[in-house]
Amino acid sequence: MMMREKVVVHIGGMHCAMCVNTLTEALSGVDGVLSVSINLATEKALIEYEPEKVDIQKIRAVIEETGYQFLGTEEQEVRAGDTWNLLYRVIAGFGVGLSLMLLIMTKPFSGFLFNLLIFIVATPAFLYLAYPIFRAALSALRHRTLNMDVMYAMGTGTSYIASVFATLGILGEEYMFYDAAVLLAAFLMLGRYLEQRAKSRASQSIKALLRLQPKKAVVLRNGKETMLSVEEIVPGDTVIVRAGERVPVDGTVLDGWSYVDEAMLTGEPDAVLKKPGMHVFSGTINKQRIMKIRAEKVGKDTVLARIIKLVEEAQTSKPRIQRIADRMVQYFIPVVFITAVCSFGIWYFVMKENFLFSLSVFISVIVVACPCALGLATPAAVTVGVGRGAELGIFIKNSETLEACERITAVVFDKTGTLTSGTPEVLSMHTYSNDENTVLSAIYTLERRSTHPLAVAIAAYAGKRNVREMPLSDYEEVEGKGVRGIAGGLHVIVGSADFLREHGVDVSMASQETQGQSMVYASINGKLACVFAIGDRVREDAASAVKALKAEGLKVIMLTGDNERSARKIAAILGIEHVVADVRADEKADVVKKLVRKGEVVCFVGDGINDAPAIALAHIGIAMGQGTDVAIETGDIVLMKNRIKDVHTAIKLGKKVMQRIRQNIFWAFAYNLVLIPVAAGALYPFLGITMRPEFAALAMALSSLSVLLLSLSLKRFRA
Repeated sequence: MMMREKVVVHIGGMHCAMCVNTLTEALSGVDGVLSVSINLATEKALIEYEPEKVDIQKIRAVIEETGYQFLGTEEQEVRAGDTWNLLYRVIAGFGVGLSLMLLIMTKPFSGFLFNLLIFIVATPAFLYLAYPIFRAALSALRHRTLNMDVMYAMGTGTSYIASVFATLGILGEEYMFYDAAVLLAAFLMLGRYLEQRAKSRASQSIKALLRLQPKKAVVLRNGKETMLSVEEIVPGDTVIVRAGERVPVDGTVLDGWSYVDEAMLTGEPDAVLKKPGMHVFSGTINKQRIMKIRAEKVGKDTVLARIIKLVEEAQTSKPRIQRIADRMVQYFIPVVFITAVCSFGIWYFVMKENFLFSLSVFISVIVVACPCALGLATPAAVTVGVGRGAELGIFIKNSETLEACERITAVVFDKTGTLTSGTPEVLSMHTYSNDENTVLSAIYTLERRSTHPLAVAIAAYAGKRNVREMPLSDYEEVEGKGVRGIAGGLHVIVGSADFLREHGVDVSMASQETQGQSMVYASINGKLACVFAIGDRVREDAASAVKALKAEGLKVIMLTGDNERSARKIAAILGIEHVVADVRADEKADVVKKLVRKGEVVCFVGDGINDAPAIALAHIGIAMGQGTDVAIETGDIVLMKNRIKDVHTAIKLGKKVMQRIRQNIFWAFAYNLVLIPVAAGALYPFLGITMRPEFAALAMALSSLSVLLLSLSLKRFRA
């Protein structure tokens, strides 16, 4: 069987949608590479490949041969260095550009010496500013592709060369616009600087997750404590975690106890007690005491590492609307270049304007055109939206899920473990004795020795009342019926009504109500002493979540194995009208199929354990899970905080992201449709308005920035 692996690669040097297309084409042509998806906003590529045919070094070579930087498969600090480098270029560019403008305006002396001075001042600054543009443009031309770096190199290069010709006397002094060439390059660098800052903000959520991963840990080997990199830890190692440290692995507590903050996984603000035999997870914080932990899952196999991978893959995936935009971008640059040439030709040859004016129009059209905004429209919104979901404990596996959120018509809940807690709890207790504490103590003494789920529920309930355990003798558990024994000298029987009747206990005074509940009876010395109603408690936020979903116009359906009467009772509490009862675990997928055949777009919500086929068949599968492996593997969306209200939040977030994508694409198109004609001089015959190349560069920078800022507004999303 063919092995497949996925890797997220960080790439530098991509500035426009054509860069993405060029690199995608180059990587897709490598034998063994199965699929490539590149996100311009995060500068990451998700590559699926066959390790038998191609390795990471080959992928790196292709990226670098295509003219881009391979920054590794782990998050690095290269981004910060790039940002500072761009800032230095911006400061130098505006400093020199404005100085040149002042010199040319005041012109303290004239002639060849003045022109030479301007040349000497402008040239180093221009080369420093424009070097990244020309380097990328040459790389693109070597690979026979046109991208925006080629266009920008053409625009800035034309300005500079015309100025050099003017210095040499080949052209008149009116062509001496060194200041325009430097400022044009400075505005381009400013755009990239602002874009880089915005991209960095868009990736904050994944960086926050990465910061949760400890870099080093203390491991006990051969009886000695050794500080190791987490990459050196192997399953079976004993890891020592002191108070205040993050747990570096997924494992089991061997020795010691402490309270552990698991908020990053479960959202619970209170630390959880961990004792020997209990599981702990990488990235959680040990709050109190030293613990020894046996490492079971390390590195990329930990729950935290898998969550990070899930988020990265989701941010890099492309929804259908992005693939349409990518196809349009392929034709964008050739059309812009033809428009620029035609504009020059019309103004110079037809309208008889001078060469300087026509050249300025040519440069402005080339510089103002921006497929970058179109290229960023979708990935920026997806990146921020998926990241915001991660911050809220909602992990979205792919961008297609975001699209499906808009089309959902029905939400199907599997009752047990989803709308309810999934474990039996004592819902109510009625005693027939004046000494409730003694009764509970006697019952607790027997029930804590049984592993039956109902006995466990009663023992847990009594334990919270701080009852005392009594001396026990003659204990016996009768399978399927109950337990009996002598606790503190009292003859105690706990079990079903029939079990107590067999022992001559009159239970007629007790309630026989069993809808959705199990009744457990207890007698002391032959008399009915207590009755427990035990059931699966409805989650606190379930009713409000159902109400919110119905307010969105969605049909809410409850699926359960309970009988119709019991199911209707719980559905009424939750405000659910549509109920499918008496459903076996293997029939859940059939219910989803029937709904789909009726034309419903289905979102199925379950715990991911016994409803995996139904989750897989639904248009969107949502798994409740508190970080469990099965939930991460199963759902299109994983609710790590185990809150029902997050179902509504996830659907609403998906709709909001798609709304933002459409807004981004609209503004990207509107920008080009309006400003390209203005740059081409369409308003000049009527209003005398033209666009200087420097201002064209500024407009281009602002267009990409506006798309990024619109996307960043998703960080403020609230359900």
